[in-house]
Amino acid sequence: MAYKEVLVALGLILALCLGLFAGASFFPKTEEVIVEKNVSVEVPVETIVEIEKVIEVEKDYVADAVAKFMKAVEDEEDEAENAVEVLGDYDFESVSIRKISKDYTVSINKNQTVVDFNIKLKFVEGDRFKVEEYNVTVTDFVDEDEESTVKVIVA
Repeated sequence: MAYKEVLVALGLILALCLGLFAGASFFPKTEEVIVEKNVSVEVPVETIVEIEKVIEVEKDYVADAVAKFMKAVEDEEDEAENAVEVLGDYDFESVSIRKISKDYTVSINKNQTVVDFNIKLKFVEGDRFKVEEYNVTVTDFVDEDEESTVKVIVA
């Protein structure tokens, strides 16, 4: 009988071990741990800011510069007494504006306004005529006394 009791005891121990193993595998014990940390991360940021300033003006600087150029052509010199040699053998009355290019630049600062433009002039006298294109820079200087001086450069 002792033999049967030992077998029963071993069977119970084996069943208990199998039960513990099965329970541990079917119902694993896990703990969820949440850790919060404040972390500072430095990220290099490259900032490029483009600012476009649009100024609406009532004055037409190109038309004004063309008028000053034509006045210098008529007088054969600008207000700064620089020679403007465009007419050649033609009279000023035989000159007309053929085309003013739409590609022009206007630079304005405190004391001067500079206008660069291209212009085609037509010269007609009798049976002969010619069309010439000029690159023109008109600079209008204003001094401390509010006096304006126009300089015309023809290329």
